[in-house]
Amino acid sequence: MQYEPITTTLRRKQEEVSAILIQRAWREYRASAALTQQLAKGEEPRDDRDEIDNAVEELNETAPPPPQTIPPPQYEDAVRDNE
Repeated sequence: MQYEPITTTLRRKQEEVSAILIQRAWREYRASAALTQQLAKGEEPRDDRDEIDNAVEELNETAPPPPQTIPPPQYEDAVRDNE
C-alpha cells in the first residue's frame, strides 16, 4: 500500500506564496541578465529601469502576504470541545 499525504489548505497556500516568490525572483534575474548582456556588448543600456522597478513594485503590492503558520489542534482539545 502506498502512502499519500493529505494536502491541507495551508500547505496549498504556502506553495502558492512560494511560487509567487520564485516567479518574482526569476523576473528580476532575467531583467538583470538582459542589462548585463547589453553592457557586455557595449550597447547603451535601455532606460527601462524605472519601468522594471514599477512592475516589481506592482507585483509586490498585489502579491498576497505569506500565511501565518498555525499549529494543528491537538486531539485532546478536540475531544474536550465536544464534551
